[in-house]
Amino acid sequence: MRRIYSLADKVLAWLGEAADGSDEAIPAIEDIAAKLSGRPIATISLQELREIGIQPEAINWTAIWKLCERPYWSRVWIIQELMSYHPNAKHLFGCGKQWLSKSAMQTFWMWLQFLNGISFVLEGGEVLDPARIKGERGNPPAWHMIITGQMFHDTPDGSLDAPWTPQSLPWLLTSTRSFQATDQRDKIYALLGISTSDGELIPDYSKTTEAVLIDYINHSISKEQNLRCLLGNKLRPCMSRGPSWVPDLYGEEAKGMAWGYDPDNWNKFRPAGDSKSLISFDGSMGRLKVKGFRLGVLVDTVGPFLSNIKFAIRMDLGEGSEASQVGVGIYPHLDRFRQFWPHMPAHLQAVLWRTLVLDQDFEAYPDPTTPAPPELGDMFQILLGFRSVPDDDDDFDAPGYHLRARRYCRRLEMSLEQAIYDRCFFWSDTGWMGLGCFGARPGDVAVVLFGGPLCFVLRPCEGETEFKLVGDAYVHGAMRGDWFETQIVQGRPVEEFVLG
Repeated sequence: MRRIYSLADKVLAWLGEAADGSDEAIPAIEDIAAKLSGRPIATISLQELREIGIQPEAINWTAIWKLCERPYWSRVWIIQELMSYHPNAKHLFGCGKQWLSKSAMQTFWMWLQFLNGISFVLEGGEVLDPARIKGERGNPPAWHMIITGQMFHDTPDGSLDAPWTPQSLPWLLTSTRSFQATDQRDKIYALLGISTSDGELIPDYSKTTEAVLIDYINHSISKEQNLRCLLGNKLRPCMSRGPSWVPDLYGEEAKGMAWGYDPDNWNKFRPAGDSKSLISFDGSMGRLKVKGFRLGVLVDTVGPFLSNIKFAIRMDLGEGSEASQVGVGIYPHLDRFRQFWPHMPAHLQAVLWRTLVLDQDFEAYPDPTTPAPPELGDMFQILLGFRSVPDDDDDFDAPGYHLRARRYCRRLEMSLEQAIYDRCFFWSDTGWMGLGCFGARPGDVAVVLFGGPLCFVLRPCEGETEFKLVGDAYVHGAMRGDWFETQIVQGRPVEEFVLG
């Protein structure tokens, strides 16, 4: 099938009969994409949209979401349609009697990914569409499919053999984890034909799903000599089927753009330097032995910072939990930071806000600025209420200080959105601060492992002779390899962690 798609001049995909307002949704998407073409979509405001002829209040956003939630967009085998075709081929999606171009979908969803949401918030707190529906329902399956396909084709020539590109099997599996297949093994097998591992792993349906996953981990680590295939943000880390270190094909994973869909950004992190993985398998017992150094034990967490309200309801976090408070992003958690901010020295305050944005300014995405400029720290203090919006701000006359402050801090908010969604902020007993996985909690252990492209969070089992892999993490000050190299030079004993 890959060869057939790669030779096609045109690819026509059928979404189904017209229904749920699809006849309104398709021309609306095409119109928005045409009017946004060539514009800085990452910063465009509600007023600017109206100036170019886009009236959000006149658009049937529910119809657009229903179109983009159709089963077609969730099928893992559809990946081959979006990624195997010739770059110059025309790709159209049909629904009823209407046709929608893939290029229009790309522009539309890139705009919504970086939506200037604060400009859609009224002084009384009412949120206008599309910010409202995005906050309530999250990005639909079409967003995941379109953005994954775009990243796949945006890879520069000559990089196909790099260890972490959109053509590598670990990246593809990470990016398509939420897609569906009748047979869970197809979540790996459907990707082989478009990955750099094509021909290296042979589909074998006589094997169990767990055996296929263990084969995948073994193959990936052996081929790449790193632990990229272990990266992930499991939402229920100790409820997965099989070993904790294999991908959870049955569950959900979530992450901001910085964590999941941009291999260039991930490649900036090298907590283990240029080291190669040190592992041993005991597949029959479901054990993977890895080596590295402990950063510390988590003593407190803030979060998780939820990406959308629908997600919070689906996770059934419970009324008593911090994350169950209805709200998206950092705002429901600002009181926690306000409690200890005044008692922190300036250098630790800087570590805190830099951790929350991965020490990057995403205003210039896809080439974020690092280290993040000090202005983002000033904006964080404004959100906390320890600093005022400058009197010369352009929104000085905006009604209500709260709305004015949020508009002024939009640049910070954009960076937070790319970093913290469905993650937890944590402190360790040794003073490290980090952004961990959704399920991180006090008592977990932050580590740097040989061959690890990010730090990891492990959960000790009874007796601490074995650990569960909870997920990956950003730990500020440990992401460039300096700390790891220091441990090597100083002769610190390497620790072996048995993952079950």
